[in-house]
Amino acid sequence: MRDSGKPILTSDQYSAESLRRYEWVFGKDFLSSGAQEMAKRAAQYFGIRPGFRVLDVGSGLGGAAFYFSGSCGATILGLDILPEMVAEARNRAETQGVTGVTFVCANVLTISIPAHSFDAVHSKDSFLHIRDKIGLARRLLQVLVPGGRLFFTDYLRGRARGSDEFESYAAGSAYELSTGEDYAASLLEAGFVDIEQVDWTGRLVEILWADIDRLRSAGPAKQELPQLDVDYLLERWQLKVRCLQSGDMRWASFSARKPPLVYE
Repeated sequence: MRDSGKPILTSDQYSAESLRRYEWVFGKDFLSSGAQEMAKRAAQYFGIRPGFRVLDVGSGLGGAAFYFSGSCGATILGLDILPEMVAEARNRAETQGVTGVTFVCANVLTISIPAHSFDAVHSKDSFLHIRDKIGLARRLLQVLVPGGRLFFTDYLRGRARGSDEFESYAAGSAYELSTGEDYAASLLEAGFVDIEQVDWTGRLVEILWADIDRLRSAGPAKQELPQLDVDYLLERWQLKVRCLQSGDMRWASFSARKPPLVYE
């Protein structure tokens, strides 16, 4: 699931050719900043091994799922609410010969999944679209096996009320942003334990500036990105940097564990 607001790709642009033009910014099979780095951190936290079952929420083009499967031997179910993304992820899995991955167009809150189905749940910047964070946390706890692990990243509010520029950005993007404290409280109320929040705001600013430098060197002359897309992404990324550096917005990872079964 990508950043919303004015989309990087419109509904008329979900061809494989259009999507691939953006991968030189984000990395092969990814559509968001820092995704490869965080997928590796998630795999390390999960302790993924062959046969491990992972639910990837907001799976997009399948980058994290392909990494978990190809590098770690896990079995992945990827969920995304955008049918075009799911179709492209399926096509890429087939083309690349990736096994052990399944992509489904569905909402994590409503799809029918038996309890205790997954050893781990992963998500990259997708939960910001969901208002009911407690309901989400309870759902994720339900699908995990006892002792299962959760790892996700998300954008956060740095304070209850931000600048007018930030509030306009968040509202225009249809973001349902929580503070880090509220997120952690939702996980705790749902029943998760060993909850840890790590602030990666500084790292994201570094990544965004690197993206901006690459965008400034792109354009039609190099047949990489249309100038209209370059201009939009530059404006969007610079806005994100301002919101992050002002403290209005943060970026963090959360890890947590479902309690093991207790026999009395």
